[in-house]
Amino acid sequence: MKRKIKNLQLKFILTIILLSYTTAFSQGERLDSLQLKVESYNIRDTIRVNLIIDYAGLTINDRLKENIPLLNEGLEISEELNFKRGTGFLLNIYSSLYLAESDLEKALEYSLKSYKIFEELNETQSLLLVNTNLSRIYHIQKKYKKSLEIQENSIELIKDNTDTPAKARYYFYAAKAADNLLELKKAENYYLEAKRIAQVSNFEMGIAISNGSLGHLYTKMENYTKALPLLNSSLNFALKNNIKSNEGATYKILAECYLGLNDYTKAIDYNNKAITIFKELNKLQVLDDIYGTQSNSYEALGNYKEANRYIKLKFQMSDSIFSKKNAEIIEELQVKHETDKFQTEKELAEKETKLAQNENEKNKNYLIGAIIISLLLVISFVFLFQRAKARKKAELIELELSETKKRLEVEKQYIASELKAIKSQMNPHFIFNALNSIQDLVLKGDVEKSYTYIASFASMVRRTLNFSDKDFIEFEEEVKLLNVYLELEKLRFKKDFKYSILTNDIEDIEIPPMIVQPFIENALKHGLLHKSGEKRLTVEFTLTDTFTCIITDNGIGRDEAQKIKDRQTKSHKSFSVDATKNRFEMMKSTYDQDLGIDYHDLKEDGESIGTKVVINMPFKQLF
Repeated sequence: MKRKIKNLQLKFILTIILLSYTTAFSQGERLDSLQLKVESYNIRDTIRVNLIIDYAGLTINDRLKENIPLLNEGLEISEELNFKRGTGFLLNIYSSLYLAESDLEKALEYSLKSYKIFEELNETQSLLLVNTNLSRIYHIQKKYKKSLEIQENSIELIKDNTDTPAKARYYFYAAKAADNLLELKKAENYYLEAKRIAQVSNFEMGIAISNGSLGHLYTKMENYTKALPLLNSSLNFALKNNIKSNEGATYKILAECYLGLNDYTKAIDYNNKAITIFKELNKLQVLDDIYGTQSNSYEALGNYKEANRYIKLKFQMSDSIFSKKNAEIIEELQVKHETDKFQTEKELAEKETKLAQNENEKNKNYLIGAIIISLLLVISFVFLFQRAKARKKAELIELELSETKKRLEVEKQYIASELKAIKSQMNPHFIFNALNSIQDLVLKGDVEKSYTYIASFASMVRRTLNFSDKDFIEFEEEVKLLNVYLELEKLRFKKDFKYSILTNDIEDIEIPPMIVQPFIENALKHGLLHKSGEKRLTVEFTLTDTFTCIITDNGIGRDEAQKIKDRQTKSHKSFSVDATKNRFEMMKSTYDQDLGIDYHDLKEDGESIGTKVVINMPFKQLF
């Protein structure tokens, strides 16, 4: 029986050298010679711009940041001379600089400006250089669809070129983007073409990378017999060149292959080798995955003692990762709070100093005025005027001091509210119900299914804590979190519960995290829990001038739910919903958008057939 292989989240290191910027203007200049020319040639013309571009291109990986003054000078000269080609190359070099600094927003801005210039100039090779940066930016942002579009555009530009390692690179990047989009057949075709080009151009590293990537892909496609020879070839290359990360990654995938082929002894052997390497490399997340696979292998062999040992190791590793991330979140909040507090106290101290200085100035004016007033009335009038002016200035400073103190109090309240909202995100009833449902599976002996839901539950908790300190997250991440939550609730409701999430192809936006989940929980608890027969829940997102979430259930309705609630001896107030409503009140004063929550009772022939909740929430466009 075939086993479902998890997405390994494991990437082989791609060691392909970036195309040199110097090919656009000059070839083969040595670094020391170029540096001498840049220092000695001071005429502000296109020759100096080309020298700056060549020199920056050769130092792009080590000294690029030191050359910012040179890059600024090159841009100034290019704009003065309307030298568009020079401007385009310098903007793309700036994009590489910001990409290295992980400032993706500025990197994308400069790449797009550079692309526009070379598109106007119709320069194919230059467009390829810009596409390389654009694709990397979109890949890091997990915009794999856009990354794939950029790479396919590059392939279209170079498809008729001679086969070289540089050409293989474009096919490989396109394959990676398609792989991330789960377009596996397209990824396979691009990997195969990259391998063919690498073979033609005798590019050994490219061949090894292609073999490893294809083996990884075939493993995900459960075509293990096709994956094995490719992975063994990649392993031999890693062993020969002592590339430990690739060696460990290949052992891990080989273990997955043999697990799929039911050869559990080999799976265990390869996993042990992978564990040894990744312990040395301190790769906790990878070890977490390996321990799960090792437990499955021992369980299949009937060695439940070892299976239990490795599942315990997995949970310990998961707890370690979780604790580490949680500690980082708490530390970040504390640092932010202390920084804000220090900055505010500094501002207060500066204003108090200014106030004291003004008081001293005022006293000085008193003394001078007392002397002068006895001599001349005119000078006395001037003194009175200066005194009034100083008083007005002191009043303004006192007013600013008062406003600063008020702002500090508001900031403290806001931080307390944010921390309170974080604590309210995970409803204790949901945690109790999810753990009870998982416990039922364990008692029934359904180990594989219980493991799956434990992993989902851990993922839910981790995601919630990761998002709790963020004002906005990507829309796709929120949808993933809701899917995990509803799958866990589906375990409790059994087969009677069906749900659907309709995103209407919305993308490239960010929304506040964990706003929708409390209302879904309310629909499940008060609307569907007491309903007999089929239970349906629909969550639909729409984006026009406003971003709206519509939650519809076919439950018993609010009136009937209230009656049930009144009959219960204990009443529970939904803290998560109340906290979310408080967040809405705060957001209304911050964002100039139509925000709010509306409830609609759905009825047919006077009978309640469900409830609809319409939530208008703030959003941000990514681009």
